Amino acid sequence: MLVDTQKFIENLATAGVPNARSEAAKIFDLVRGTEGGEFSFGGRIEVEPAQVEKIGELIEKRAQRIPFARLTEFVRFADVEIEAGEGVYAPTVESENVIDHAAALLEGVPKARILDLGSGSGFLLLALLHAVPGSSGIGIDCSEKAIELGQRNAVRNCLQDRAEFRIGNWAEKIDEKFDLVISNPPRAATGDVPSLMPELREHDPLESLDGGDDGLKFFRQLAVDFRRLALRDGCGVFQAGPMQAKPVQRLFIKCGFKKTRIIANYLNQPAGIVVML
Repeated sequence: MLVDTQKFIENLATAGVPNARSEAAKIFDLVRGTEGGEFSFGGRIEVEPAQVEKIGELIEKRAQRIPFARLTEFVRFADVEIEAGEGVYAPTVESENVIDHAAALLEGVPKARILDLGSGSGFLLLALLHAVPGSSGIGIDCSEKAIELGQRNAVRNCLQDRAEFRIGNWAEKIDEKFDLVISNPPRAATGDVPSLMPELREHDPLESLDGGDDGLKFFRQLAVDFRRLALRDGCGVFQAGPMQAKPVQRLFIKCGFKKTRIIANYLNQPAGIVVML
């Protein structure tokens, strides 16, 4: 049957969901088992009658500001399948761009070793291991629930032999050196946490959001720890918000790292920082 998609887009837009058209397209793709619908999404679309009710249910949940990653048990992220899990930081599409940059840096590096700090559900580490054959790595998180979830996600993606997840306080007890250090650290200023989008504020744990008084607490720690953690030709890829990239870059330069550059996301906005030894 033909379904008018506009009403679903309007439902999400009225609820304040960012990128309502894209979000509706992802829900249609999810239910219909298609891919890339957002590029041609709109107007009337052929949908199986049995799928219409499911689409409506998911649109209603998304309108309640439940993140897309939590609408179903698993979500695709950069070619791996991730269980998000309540109480653990969930993957976001913005982070897929970080994986692209990180994987490119490891081209030609045999048996690359990767460290993911603040690994959450393991989505960054596992996506990178999938993208870089022969690589292996460690994910560190302070949450036992996150570590258990990361381990399950590793098994689900047949990466358990290359991925290890450990409880830890950031990089405190890490004595190995790595080809690449990656992190999507907590970066909201403490005072800004209450005003974050409901998708974050109401579904992600506070410790995965709160980056201290100015949001740069964990970036400062990364700048201090990086030389100890990285191999001689090692590099780091650290996700940051558009307004943070320049301040984060200055932190690393101040700590003596001259080879730094800001990377952009798919919208050509500053999205992170690359640091190289």
